[in-house]
Amino acid sequence: MPLPNLSSNISACETCNVLELWRFSRRNQSVFSARSHPCFHRVIADNIMIHASYYDKSLNALRRSVEILTALGGFALKLGIDQRQGKLELNMKKRAGELRRIFTRLGPTFVKLGQGLSTRPDLCPPDYLEELAELQDALPTFPDAEAFACIERELDLSLESIFASISPDPIAAASLGQVYKAHLRYSGQVVAVKVQRPGIEEAIGLDFYLIRGVGKLINKYVDFITTDVLALIDEFACRVYQELNYVQEAQNARRFKKLYADKADVLVPDIFWDYTSRKVLTMEWVEGTKLNEQVAIESQGLKVLDLVNTGIQCSLRQLLEYGFFHADPHPGNLLATPDGKLAFLDFGMMSETPEEARVSSSLTARAMCLVLMTVSSNFSSPSSCSTHVIDTEAKIITMVLA
Repeated sequence: MPLPNLSSNISACETCNVLELWRFSRRNQSVFSARSHPCFHRVIADNIMIHASYYDKSLNALRRSVEILTALGGFALKLGIDQRQGKLELNMKKRAGELRRIFTRLGPTFVKLGQGLSTRPDLCPPDYLEELAELQDALPTFPDAEAFACIERELDLSLESIFASISPDPIAAASLGQVYKAHLRYSGQVVAVKVQRPGIEEAIGLDFYLIRGVGKLINKYVDFITTDVLALIDEFACRVYQELNYVQEAQNARRFKKLYADKADVLVPDIFWDYTSRKVLTMEWVEGTKLNEQVAIESQGLKVLDLVNTGIQCSLRQLLEYGFFHADPHPGNLLATPDGKLAFLDFGMMSETPEEARVSSSLTARAMCLVLMTVSSNFSSPSSCSTHVIDTEAKIITMVLA
């Protein structure tokens, strides 16, 4: 039985979306209960949720379970041995590198998990943050022939008719796709072309099917964990599935650009809609330096503190004024341009703060205090400014959504 296409109808309904359906199904105790939602047939047709029966009857689930348990179990065993021998600190950098390689080998779902952890200094030691940060844009690529074939198939045009030139190899590889640099044939404009990894929906679907099984067991038998683990897994899964539809990402970018049209020091790339589909995204090419490369930024005559200030203002405006914020603000998605602007990239993972929360004076005060405390404690040294722009956003978002 073929696996259903989970994200093909993600934008089919104006009054409902996939996130709402995931939350609806979660309230009804099952990811597969969305059929009773009034908008199910408009948004999802017959393919919004993963077919449990597909995996129940497949040996792929068993093989994947063994692969994940072997990799993570072996890593946990090494940590246990280190702790018993008193070498936890001594071997930390080595273990951090091993965890990064494990996440890379296990594929997109675990790469996304690693990316999330790489921006959480409250959860991970510095050695782990440094290693996991490499998951942001330094991942294995898939064959260029498959990527170019995907472009032609999705856009129903030959590569030569779209681009005057395109880089023979990807410029960067992310968890869900890889990026090429190209020149449009009709205008000569330089663009970034993001192409989705082949077979990624099936791979992610299988992983979340297995992870949800673990979440159910934790909720049922682990008493000291009071958080609804299954709800967290469903929320994370929903975010990842939203990223699989590049048309939705393009719409997010357009909305974000409109909100920041009045801010000269913020750059959001334009989308080329004629060359964008569910699996291919073409946008304006942005030259810039990642925010954690402080030496490179300062060598261009830019002031890191100006970028810090812009980042903080953006965080507050996103959360408290607009309520529409970038939910994946790692260094690979934020660039310092040569003219000193803060450029936002990758709008696949966005979220919203409810209006009642934004107008809450207590919430506003909490967010402001957190920003001021972060600036006071972490931005006092110029050497740490660039990386803490990301930390500030992550901490504020986490606090608001708690």
